[in-house]
Amino acid sequence: MRARDAASRRIGQYSLYLLMLLASSAAWSCAAPLAAHRPDRDKSTSRAEDVRAVIWRDPGPMASLNLLYGAGGKGHAPNPRGTFSFLREDPQATSPKFEVVDAQGVEWKVKLGEETRSETSAARFLWAAGYFVDEDYYLTELRVTGLPKLRRGEEFVSPGGTIRGARLERKLKDVDKRGTWDWFDNPFAGKQTLKSTPREYADSTFVEKVTPDDVDLVLHSRPFFLTAIDVPNYQMRTRIEAITRKIPRADARWLGRRLSLLSDTQIGDGFRAGGYTADEFAVYARALRKRIAELKAL
Repeated sequence: MRARDAASRRIGQYSLYLLMLLASSAAWSCAAPLAAHRPDRDKSTSRAEDVRAVIWRDPGPMASLNLLYGAGGKGHAPNPRGTFSFLREDPQATSPKFEVVDAQGVEWKVKLGEETRSETSAARFLWAAGYFVDEDYYLTELRVTGLPKLRRGEEFVSPGGTIRGARLERKLKDVDKRGTWDWFDNPFAGKQTLKSTPREYADSTFVEKVTPDDVDLVLHSRPFFLTAIDVPNYQMRTRIEAITRKIPRADARWLGRRLSLLSDTQIGDGFRAGGYTADEFAVYARALRKRIAELKAL
């Protein structure tokens, strides 16, 4: 989450958790861990502790935001009919990922797998709420030349180097990633700050418990425990679920009021950006609007 621009207000982790719950029960992964970025000025003298603890800024009038293209806008969007050249695979990432370069010399991080659509859409709503996000775009097909046999994600590759369903993150030259903020140990603690089955998302419970001061929300992030082969990941997701308890009602109300300013077209565009069909995003949009209303009414 880039701290290039001066932020007039610092918003803490509670609103971020709320927003991810609104967008998707799986969308936490698109923003965790919280990334600290700074302008790429003098790398020889920059230090991680110099990064400003800012994850929120006023994005301007809500009606002016284009959720179809998000933070990067249409001008930074990849050419869906263009050809991309393979650079390298990332063997350390938790999901299948590799890097490519397009005909204009722009480098992109490509992610494959189930989360690509939900993460792209969730990033649109994070951005609309005022949080810094990466410039992500979803392509139903991606043509890559020089593509070797991938260690992971080969099931998404068709003959001739055509990739099915990819999220592309634009690599920005004016941003230098200096480190990360942990979910549970960060400068925003204590401060205000897609799922791909539409019917399950629409039918799922959002607000679990309301008290005069706090609200408990429902987040199902853990895999079924008998399939939890990655124990550290399972433990982290268990902890993630716990942080949706005792969220200040004022924070929840603030986010609900802000997102209620989005038009139906903007909400639909947020889901279109993730490659969802008209029938799918119609269900998601109604469910999201209902969740926003629940927060606004707290």
